[in-house]
Amino acid sequence: THPLLVGGKADKKLASSHFNMLNEISAFPTAIYIGKDGEVKRIHTGFSGPGTGEIYEQFQEETRLFIEHLLAQ
Repeated sequence: THPLLVGGKADKKLASSHFNMLNEISAFPTAIYIGKDGEVKRIHTGFSGPGTGEIYEQFQEETRLFIEHLLAQ
């Protein structure tokens, strides 16, 4: 099982209060990838949707590979 934490509605100040280990949540969505060792491995902010074509496809592939790498550790 892999937990998914939700900081609440699209309110940067509120979300930042739920994740006080970060300086701030500067954009929505913000994805925080945490390794099995409990360390933050990557933070990604923002979203490029399907309308961005190749950028979206590249993001999906890079994210999939990164998550597979984390799971293999």
